Amino acid sequence: MDISYMKSSAANRIVDSSKFTGYYSLTAVQCGIFVPASMYRNLRDAMVHYKVMIDCIDADDYDRAQKNYNNLFEHLIRGEKDAVISYIQSILGKINNVTSGESYEYYVDIEHKRKVREIIHELKNILIEIRLLGLKLDPNNSKKPAFFLQKAMEFVIKLQEIFDIYGLNLF
Repeated sequence: MDISYMKSSAANRIVDSSKFTGYYSLTAVQCGIFVPASMYRNLRDAMVHYKVMIDCIDADDYDRAQKNYNNLFEHLIRGEKDAVISYIQSILGKINNVTSGESYEYYVDIEHKRKVREIIHELKNILIEIRLLGLKLDPNNSKKPAFFLQKAMEFVIKLQEIFDIYGLNLF
């Protein structure tokens, strides 16, 4: 692999992951959702691998540099994936709190309850998909962890629109 490409792609991916981490953290705080420490630890570990990768390149140890390059991407994907899974699990817990209440049971009509169930299933499908993909998530592919987070957030918006009709709050 070209050394300059290795350096720049790793640095760019760390920047992208840092942006993801910031965006996720703000979203989680606004929604009252737990922020997993593994997201921060994996970002930190990726930066350590970047430093070691650069040191190995400077020492002309390109095999070790390549291993650290690969480890760097693995940590970034793992941290982002953990964040998305945590977000969806937290949302599912909040949905359960709302749907198990009397207001939901007595006032929400059957059609809206059906739509809520569909959204719950879509969120669960996202969880299954991201778990099945695991570390195979390609950082150059459109199906990055951020893709799954965006998809989940779109369902949460639809869900909140339904809850708003009845004065129910997810957050």
